[in-house]
Amino acid sequence: MKEITPIEVRERLARGEQLNLVDVREADEVAEGIIPGAIHIPLGEVEERVSELDKSKSYVIICRSGGRSGR
Repeated sequence: MKEITPIEVRERLARGEQLNLVDVREADEVAEGIIPGAIHIPLGEVEERVSELDKSKSYVIICRSGGRSGR
């Protein structure tokens, strides 16, 4: 797994790069804001919803501080 910083994500999006973003924060956190185009799958639901993700694509996993996305 490769790590990417929030700054790198912002810069890549600003350049128009198409990123596949998955936000694993809880619903109350996402209610405060989400990156446009990101898919919201709370960490506790990833295992049961993994079939929603295309295995041929790479994804950037997003959380608040990096702990959940690392899991």
